[in-house]
Amino acid sequence: MNQAEAEAAHKDKQQEADQEKVEQSARSLLRKDFLRALEALRQEDKDLGGGATSLRLHSGFQTECEGGVLAFDRDFLHLCVEGLRTPTGAVIPQAKLRITDVDSVVFKTKKQQ
Repeated sequence: MNQAEAEAAHKDKQQEADQEKVEQSARSLLRKDFLRALEALRQEDKDLGGGATSLRLHSGFQTECEGGVLAFDRDFLHLCVEGLRTPTGAVIPQAKLRITDVDSVVFKTKKQQ
């Protein structure tokens, strides 16, 4: 490898490292924004009185969570809810649902309840 090839290889590695830093920074900003959005949802739920939350599940079943959404897990794979009403009408005090089973979540205001 001659001097010019070595310099070109070094320059390519430096560009790759710089690109990786840019991408890492972008991923970091996206993660922070996502966490802020989750926190805003939690705060909105509290501000709305922590009331019922309507869930539409992948199976087509629509249900209510009387106590609302408690939390999301770190990887956003699960949703923890309180007061989940089952298809049979029973209420489960606390439940952990797979995000892949939930099509939508609607936070309700006191007026909507």
